[in-house]
Amino acid sequence: MPCQSYEPSYDDGYELRQAKALRDRLARIACRALTKLDSLGVSIDDVETSSWWTQHKIDDAAAAKNKLVLEKAVAERKRKEREARRIAEINTLKKLQSKYGRDV
Repeated sequence: MPCQSYEPSYDDGYELRQAKALRDRLARIACRALTKLDSLGVSIDDVETSSWWTQHKIDDAAAAKNKLVLEKAVAERKRKEREARRIAEINTLKKLQSKYGRDV
């Protein structure tokens, strides 16, 4: 899980960046602790914690899905670039073959 705070962040200065870093750190700590409690089958009775944890898991899943989509898009772009280079090399080879003969 990416485990970060999913609150909006604004880059208005050092203090806000520091606050975001602290929120992310605390979210990672809470995420590890609550993941462990989930794995032990412990239910969370506190409404605030329970609702945060439920939303956090939903947000983590969405972030993971978005990351996967992005990784697939990057891989596809790289594949297309390789294919374009390969086609360019073949075309260059064909031009050289037509100009100089088959044994180029």
